[in-house]
Amino acid sequence: MSGRTLEPGAAPEMPEEGPVASEYRQLLIPLHEDLRALKSVQSMENKAAFKATAIEKYLDWCRGAIATPEGEAAPQDEIVATCLIWAIDIRRWQLALDLAGHMTRHGLSLPEHYKRSVAALLVSEMGDAAINDPGSVPPEALQAALYYVAPAFDMKDSYRARLHRALGESLQREAEKFDPTAETAMAGGKPALVDVALAAMRRALELGKNVGVKKQIEQLEREAKKLAAAAEGN
Repeated sequence: MSGRTLEPGAAPEMPEEGPVASEYRQLLIPLHEDLRALKSVQSMENKAAFKATAIEKYLDWCRGAIATPEGEAAPQDEIVATCLIWAIDIRRWQLALDLAGHMTRHGLSLPEHYKRSVAALLVSEMGDAAINDPGSVPPEALQAALYYVAPAFDMKDSYRARLHRALGESLQREAEKFDPTAETAMAGGKPALVDVALAAMRRALELGKNVGVKKQIEQLEREAKKLAAAAEGN
């Protein structure tokens, strides 16, 4: 993840002329039709299904935007911003991370009615999804999202706290099913997993006293002591 970020609104406006501008205008037509159609869908489940299908029309455009060369300014882009929101809603986390990276690197903004920044939206929604539906967010996606809890991205501490909790719970589950013979086994074994899970939980508690990790911390502390005692006995 690039460390270069720009403030939201720093991106220039989309050009009004040229082949890129022409393609953009052509894609805005079906996008606006899809957005209007979504307003008539009441079921959240049906909305998600609609977005999962509709987003496919815009992925080539999004891939082109993400591939903007280093040092070149990317313009404000309603298609990219909408696809980020949809990717989060339909739980396509890697796509959401890629689009969020593009938007924060180039200073693109979310639509005006969104009161959160790109980073805050991604962190809060990913943390909530992982906590409410354990295992639904891959551990590597949670790790990647930690980039956005840095001080450079201002957001509510409660959002950061819940992402740290989500990561801690994910690591705790990995520790519980740890297989030392697996090719992907973490260096340092189960004790290392317990330690990083505990660090994530403690950071969550620092950021939000009511984040709901006190019992997990107690469990992990007991497990850490048990593993340390077993290691000393060998």
